[in-house]
Amino acid sequence: MADKIETTIKTPHCLIDIRTSSEHFIFQFKEFHNLSDYEIKMGGVTGEFGVYYMCKGINSEFNCDITVGNVYNFYVSLKTAYYISLGKNAVAILKNYGDILNRSNLKISFDNKGHCLFEGDFKNHYNHFKSGINFAFEVDQTYIPEILNSFKVFFNELKRLQGNDTFY
Repeated sequence: MADKIETTIKTPHCLIDIRTSSEHFIFQFKEFHNLSDYEIKMGGVTGEFGVYYMCKGINSEFNCDITVGNVYNFYVSLKTAYYISLGKNAVAILKNYGDILNRSNLKISFDNKGHCLFEGDFKNHYNHFKSGINFAFEVDQTYIPEILNSFKVFFNELKRLQGNDTFY
């Protein structure tokens, strides 16, 4: 059995936390998979991501099927979309890219008025992707810098653990 990964970030590590008057969405890195140093150096750090969604009549929590590499691509896409968003219709998409598509999707669309639309469709892998959540809500773009910082802290730590910034 591999040793427990020694990290400076506490898990669960919240990557996205958005609240409106009636909805609350959280996307977080829940835990590391126990891997040896060799496995980390060869294939990168892996772990479990979780989704929480609460609104009137719904309170859901489950692990979603997404890789560190998928999340990293989203982080880069979100950063780019945010910095070019003023006056543009920029978009960032978090999506799993595996054998079974459309299990996990999050799309953040920016408008030229300082808002962004969060649209999500996450399937529960505990239930063989037969159930899940689907939502859409609009928030002010002021949430984005905090989200970007949370991703930055997370990926800087993964880079330190792996010894590189190649995420799978």
